Amino acid sequence: MTPLPVRLALLSLFGVALTACGPSRTYPTRPLGLQHVNLATYPSPAAPSPAPAAPVAPATPPSATAVPGQDAAVAAPLPLPAPPASALRPSGLPGLQHVDLASYPSPIPPGSAAAGHTHKAAQSRAAAPAPATVRPHSGSTPPAIMRPTYAEAMDRMRRIEEDARRDSEWRMEAMAREMERDRQERERQREQDRRDQEYREAALRDQMERDRRYHQEREWERERERERERDRAREEARRDQERRDHARNREQSQREQAQRDQAERERREQERDNARREQERRDQQVEREREQARRDQIERDRRAAADRARNERPMQYGPGPAPTDWRARQQSNSLERP
Repeated sequence: MTPLPVRLALLSLFGVALTACGPSRTYPTRPLGLQHVNLATYPSPAAPSPAPAAPVAPATPPSATAVPGQDAAVAAPLPLPAPPASALRPSGLPGLQHVDLASYPSPIPPGSAAAGHTHKAAQSRAAAPAPATVRPHSGSTPPAIMRPTYAEAMDRMRRIEEDARRDSEWRMEAMAREMERDRQERERQREQDRRDQEYREAALRDQMERDRRYHQEREWERERERERERDRAREEARRDQERRDHARNREQSQREQAQRDQAERERREQERDNARREQERRDQQVEREREQARRDQIERDRRAAADRARNERPMQYGPGPAPTDWRARQQSNSLERP
């Protein structure tokens, strides 16, 4: 099944070929000009040529119309029947010199604007100079118009058809090459688009991966920062607790030291009091002993004095000491003993 663009291209190519094979702009611009061909004035290749009619102008010898260096047979007029005056109007092509436009009615209505335009165009063509296809002449004899034969016309048509066919083939080949180039260009463009899409997708994936890694790194960094903040907070709390504990311990130790100092002071005061009381007690004891010794001494002195006084009295009981003298004498001896 041929694709629709290829069918459209082929149809357009066939239209161009038909246009190339059709009449060109050198044909008469009168509409439907080929319908006015006077076939009676054109010799048939199957029938013999009719006898030449009387010439319109006086006959001129071939030597008069011949050009130096040109063949006399070429320069001589063709043995064709004399066409009407309207058929001698030059139209620009050798094969259409026998067209009798006046002998056929025009398909355009006479009252229309195109009819007047056609009449003016016919007048301008009638007043135009003779084309280059007219045979050269040297005098006032009207030129003889060159008309192709049937074989020449057919050969020309075959050449035209061959040229059209070659042109159509060339156009078809050019169109096929152009379509192949377009197809290759589309394939290349699709491949390029696919590669670009893959590149964009890969770039997008890479960018997404980089963004994911970036955000993950940022999240990890924020988590590490939060962990460091927590560590700093814990360390600060620990240091605060240590400072509070140290202050509390210092206060406790100060209190304990104050208590110990107070206890030591109290103990020392107690010891001093005890020592003072002990000293006072010893002093009192010594004082009492001294007082007792003094009393004893006084008592001994009194007794000794009493003994001396008694011993110094005359003896009342005969010779010998009194019954108590030995005790007083012993005491006095002991006291007086150095």
